[in-house]
Amino acid sequence: MKEENRNAENIIIRLQTIRECKDISQADLAKITGVRQEVISRMETGKNCPSLKTFCKFANALGYKLILNKEEK
Repeated sequence: MKEENRNAENIIIRLQTIRECKDISQADLAKITGVRQEVISRMETGKNCPSLKTFCKFANALGYKLILNKEEK
């Protein structure tokens, strides 16, 4: 579970960095994705971890595609 948390944190940090570099506010991202700004704020401050579907919404809205890579065991 710890590795999953690290992966989620890394995705959140990357999405926030992209959002800020593109000069998109949390409010703007909320309008684009239909996700409340409060949810975005809680995600970026580490208080909440969104679902995979929500991660994909954020990535798509920022012009990226979230690709999951399943490791073989």
